Amino acid sequence: IVPGHEFCGEVVALGSGVGHLKTGDFVAVDPSLFDGTCRQCRAGHFNLCENWNAIGVGSANGACAEFVAVPAANAFRLPADLPRPWGALVEPLSCAVHGLDMIDAQVAGNYLIYGAGTMGLLLGQVALKVRLDDLDGDLFQLLKTGKWSDEFYSPVINEGGHHGSIVRLASSRGVNRQEEDIASWRPPHLIARIDRTDPSKNIVRGFISYEKMLRYHPELRGQVQFWAFLQPSRQDVAAYVRYLRQIKQTAARINIELGTPDWQPIRLEVGESERKAIAALKNFDVLLVNPVYDGLNLVAKEGALLNQKGGLIVLSENAGAHEELREHVLSVNPFDVEATAAALYEGLTIGAEDRKRMNDGARNVVRTNDIARWISNQVQDLRELGPVSPQPVSTAGATR
Repeated sequence: IVPGHEFCGEVVALGSGVGHLKTGDFVAVDPSLFDGTCRQCRAGHFNLCENWNAIGVGSANGACAEFVAVPAANAFRLPADLPRPWGALVEPLSCAVHGLDMIDAQVAGNYLIYGAGTMGLLLGQVALKVRLDDLDGDLFQLLKTGKWSDEFYSPVINEGGHHGSIVRLASSRGVNRQEEDIASWRPPHLIARIDRTDPSKNIVRGFISYEKMLRYHPELRGQVQFWAFLQPSRQDVAAYVRYLRQIKQTAARINIELGTPDWQPIRLEVGESERKAIAALKNFDVLLVNPVYDGLNLVAKEGALLNQKGGLIVLSENAGAHEELREHVLSVNPFDVEATAAALYEGLTIGAEDRKRMNDGARNVVRTNDIARWISNQVQDLRELGPVSPQPVSTAGATR
């Protein structure tokens, strides 16, 4: 599948029966594909469709392809004078607007936004700058001018290199208790991952890579454990339920085939605990972050910031954080389980001097290139693009 699920483009061909668009229209695309007939769709919860799919993620090629075929109902005409690069933000911004609408937000209200990734930042900007009773004018004005607010505060990794909230939490009594628990069971080497059970996180391939490492290096059996602390994600969606089941089945198979009465290769925990997650980030020897695709991935940056064991990060080259951290991590193609197995082994056995150099380098990158600077750079890059040729979009006649 060719990726790309947040995009805009120019209509170059129309299917029969498409009446609301014409060739040459500039459109934004809703990438979600749903069947319209399942229990959730009939209740109006299309985002929870039991057979949910998406352009550029599931079975249909996305915006990185030369041409993209989309259902006509998923294409929305944009103002002709809207700068093309900003059109790609219409879909994620619509999610932010919908989120505020769902909580019946008021213009002068106060909001806690949990999560400082791209969507969290967009949600903060919309909450500050867009009047909810005049979305059409203000939202497009925000896009066209690029005048983002400087009042938005990211509570986890924030502006100016100060990482106060997460660092304070990392030294709290609750996290210390979690660390004491880890010390009671951990083997000499600990591989960790902290993720949602989202198919894009590539958890099953990570387990298979670890299995290969153990088969290639049997001397590590009993000396290492892979701790996967996973937060259940979208368990109202059938595809996500199936993926969590596959995660559990893969971990169980590896434990049965390679484990002993005294040692289990994989410690799988499914639940939610911020303190436990931070304790894991402080204590890993290797952190595996191998998403198929990811916009940023704060776990990689938080791991680099918090780790106190000289830990190394095995990082997917398709994670957004890889651009900044590439010189200080072990980079992998997320689809290559052999290379990932080799990277896990290297992370466990690399020399002390190289380990310290990479660990210190990753931490310094995070301290100087925080999330606020990252989003600022993205906006600046878009401004510098200037006029560009729009992405061609072909709209199909039938809706899905």
